[in-house]
Amino acid sequence: MAFRLTSAAIEIRNGKVSQINFWDYMSYAFFVPTALVGPINPLSNFIYSLNNKIFDLSDYISFVIRILFGVTKILFLGTILQSLSFESLLFDGLPHHIVDLFISGVFFYFYLYANFSGFCDIVIGTSGLMGIKVSENFDNPLISRNIKDFWNRWHLTLSHFLRDTLFSIIVLNLTRKFGTKHLNHIIAFSIFLVFVIIGLWHGSKLNFFLFGLSHAFGMVAHHYYTLLIKKLLNKKQFFNYNKNIYIRIVSTTINFLYISLTMILFANSFDSIINLNLVSN
Repeated sequence: MAFRLTSAAIEIRNGKVSQINFWDYMSYAFFVPTALVGPINPLSNFIYSLNNKIFDLSDYISFVIRILFGVTKILFLGTILQSLSFESLLFDGLPHHIVDLFISGVFFYFYLYANFSGFCDIVIGTSGLMGIKVSENFDNPLISRNIKDFWNRWHLTLSHFLRDTLFSIIVLNLTRKFGTKHLNHIIAFSIFLVFVIIGLWHGSKLNFFLFGLSHAFGMVAHHYYTLLIKKLLNKKQFFNYNKNIYIRIVSTTINFLYISLTMILFANSFDSIINLNLVSN
């Protein structure tokens, strides 16, 4: 609710949406499908949908199919994947090989994606049947080649919201204070701060702080690595580097394993993690 209404205020301030009447605003604020899990749908999308017929019969059929697809993700895929994640696999009081910890991380990543994207499918489909366009929240994050690419594909509306309301403002103000000479370090600091906040936004416990910290370090490392590669390579070499299929496979695999590893922190309290009965042989 807070994110959605903050986003609405910014759109109105920036002139993207003209002043709206009280009932349209209340309809947006308390729109039931997006109330619980999002996405953080822009006010401009909502108002345009209210005032225009934007869908035809084929769209409504696709919305029904999408709802069914979302239900399948949650009830079928989610149930199977959860059986191999932390709670079902590790917390049975028995000793487990340390490899099981990483297996649980991978399957929890799959489970979280199936469950969260499934809910978003239902929300987008249901909203569409009501004639309201809702923003997409995922773009195949499992194939992201680095952690920046991951956040350009995962929980898109949250990423865009934090970019517009926090990251850009921090960068702008620090640049005014310290100058463009330190812009790369300012961007790194701003990235770090935003992702620590993302971790704390999920919860005040230590594991969420560590989850945010792990993504903050990952994003900053990627930022400086990209700067280094651009410094070492010319434009053509950098283009070929990004298009190289072998580099993409390796980077995608490393990124997938890193994200899966951070899910250990996201899914479990710090106490439960350190009290796991893990063996190495």
